Amino acid sequence: MKTNMSYKLWLEDSIGVKPAPLGWVGAVCTEEAKRIVLKCGVPSFISFDFDLGEDDTAEVFIKWLIENYYNAEIEYNIHSENVEGRKIIQSLMDSWKKSKTLELTESQRIEAIAKKYGISESVADDIDYLDLLKKRIIAAAKKYSGAQDFPVYNEELEDFLDIYK
Repeated sequence: MKTNMSYKLWLEDSIGVKPAPLGWVGAVCTEEAKRIVLKCGVPSFISFDFDLGEDDTAEVFIKWLIENYYNAEIEYNIHSENVEGRKIIQSLMDSWKKSKTLELTESQRIEAIAKKYGISESVADDIDYLDLLKKRIIAAAKKYSGAQDFPVYNEELEDFLDIYK
């Protein structure tokens, strides 16, 4: 992902009336903002107007950013006077940020467990596996409650028990 921390993007369809602040790069529509990002990389900061003329809005640009630069870290401001538009921008940006914190890779999850409990990543991996096994056993128990014999993922349980022999 190309990131250029040296510029700020001012997204405003009325740049003639509301010019970009000194040192900012201005874009009047989603297409122009896309061209700037493709050429210069992801900006460090974006100031959003919502209504960008006709059917174009900041929502279109934000969705494009999320789709194409999901892992980008962008600070932002909303200078739009459109109250509903401000809410949409805020909601999209908050959801984007939150979704990135929820999606951890397996190694990030193990690292987080190890750090949280002050244990080695090897032990954290075992704890993570135990948690997964516990969830599967509970799900199976709920599914087969009342049955004489319910599958307890025997192979996984044996693997787990072998670790702790």
